[in-house]
Amino acid sequence: MKKKILIYSSSRADIDRYIPILKKILDENIFRPILFLSSFHKKENFGNYKFEIKKLKIKLIENNIKIKLNDKYSSIINHYCSDIKKFNKALTLLKPNIIIVLGDRCEITSAVIPSVMQNIPIVHLYGGAVTEGAIDEKIRHAVTKFSNIHLVLHKRYLNRVIQLGEEKWRTKLIGLDFLNELKQQKIISRKKLYEKINLLPNKKTFFATFHPVTLENKKLSNQMNNFLEAIKSSNYQCIFTYPNSDTGYNLIIKKIDKFISKNEGKYIFLKKLNLSDYANILKHCDVVIGNSSMGIVDAATFKKPVINIGNRQKGKISSKNIVHTNNAKNNIIRSIKYVESLRFKKIIKNLRNPFKPKKYNLSKFLNSLLISKRNDINKKKFIDI
Repeated sequence: MKKKILIYSSSRADIDRYIPILKKILDENIFRPILFLSSFHKKENFGNYKFEIKKLKIKLIENNIKIKLNDKYSSIINHYCSDIKKFNKALTLLKPNIIIVLGDRCEITSAVIPSVMQNIPIVHLYGGAVTEGAIDEKIRHAVTKFSNIHLVLHKRYLNRVIQLGEEKWRTKLIGLDFLNELKQQKIISRKKLYEKINLLPNKKTFFATFHPVTLENKKLSNQMNNFLEAIKSSNYQCIFTYPNSDTGYNLIIKKIDKFISKNEGKYIFLKKLNLSDYANILKHCDVVIGNSSMGIVDAATFKKPVINIGNRQKGKISSKNIVHTNNAKNNIIRSIKYVESLRFKKIIKNLRNPFKPKKYNLSKFLNSLLISKRNDINKKKFIDI
């Protein structure tokens, strides 16, 4: 009988990252993957990925609790509590051999806490990063200490996990499998894509995402005003995508809706974006702008200029295609002009993505640690440096 892996998905933010991992587990045929969809998946604004997941034909567990979600901390915490109960029940019934969580969203603690209490080993994907402008920074490093195995994106991130006292044998550098998935998507012509989304193919285009900066909520309104005014002052049309579910997302949605209503024809706002459309927009846009990890991690795959605004991604490894600026309108405008320059285009001509995926057998690695007689996966030592 195959061992079971229970995988916790917090929201749309991690599904695309999980799909290549799920495919790998299925292909390697050692573990049986089961996917748990948190209550945040029930919020339509944050993407419904069930169709893409169902194509993989794996068992799904959903938290269907009906709690009204808004962007207040009290509402978000109610969802956490609901997920803790549901995930704990899933652990008790399924008795998985191991669980996987991804990233640094607050929601993943809903899976981590009951797993620790039930003494089930935790695999943490993509720890060791730094995001100085977000609450996620605290969550990520806390989850590292809760976890038994660490699969990381970059050597520098691996070193940080070890700095946190983790034993080296628990870590593995894997890069980002999602980048291969991104490159494998069928790319249509710019003309066809822009006809599909009702924009002009011969006009320069921003691909924009702006998330709440959770340690700077009081500044969010002003940050959004500067961001939108800078976009308006440029000669670009713009494809906006929905923010994540952090506190403050409603304000962002309202401001973008109002902005678009006053400037019809130049801008669109996409609630949902499947992987194929995402790859095509990223391929054919001219500049990625905002404060999303899309710019930090994904854009280098298509050698796209990125204007990263503010502190949300501060501390993450950046490739040469990324220009960092603060939230001041004039500095954003200055950055737009810089990424259009011949000098900048020469800099990114031979760009490589620093998160390029490695070749590895995930299931073999995990299984070897589960059955190891040399090391007890659940008994952790703190390694002093």
